Amino acid sequence: MPVADGPVTLRRTARGVSGGGTLSYAWLRELGHLPADAPTTSRFLERVTGQLTCAQLVDRHPLASGPIRALIVDYLAERGAVEETVVERADRVMIFIAVRAFYLDTARWAGEEPGRWGPRVAPCPIKVAGTADRKRLTRTGTD
Repeated sequence: MPVADGPVTLRRTARGVSGGGTLSYAWLRELGHLPADAPTTSRFLERVTGQLTCAQLVDRHPLASGPIRALIVDYLAERGAVEETVVERADRVMIFIAVRAFYLDTARWAGEEPGRWGPRVAPCPIKVAGTADRKRLTRTGTD
C-alpha cells in the first residue's frame, strides 16, 4: 500500500469525525487508490458524468421482473443510437409511437432471432389510430 505524501486529513463534523464510508473514501482518495478524476467526496459518487449504459438507465427504475428488465436492456442496446432531443412536454402521441415501435421492433426481431426475442413478443396494445398525429400537425401548420 503506497504511503501518503502528506498527512491524511480527518474531516470533522458536528458529531465528531466523519462517518465510516466517508472517512474511508477520503483516505482512499488521499492515498492515491482512486483515479485522479474521482470526486472529492463520496457524496458526489451518485452524480454520473458521461453516457450511461443501457443497464444503468433501466436500473434507475424499480422493475420487479428480471426477464422484463433483461428485455428492456436488450431492446435499448439493439436500438443503439443515442439521440438528443428537446421536448417541451410529454406528448401523448409521441409516447404512443415510441411504445408501438417497441412492440413492433421486438416482433420483427423475433422473426430474425426467435431464441432471443420470441419468448417475449406480445401483441401491441396501441393501435395505429392511437398514433394519429393530425391534431398536432394541424396546430403547427405542417400538414
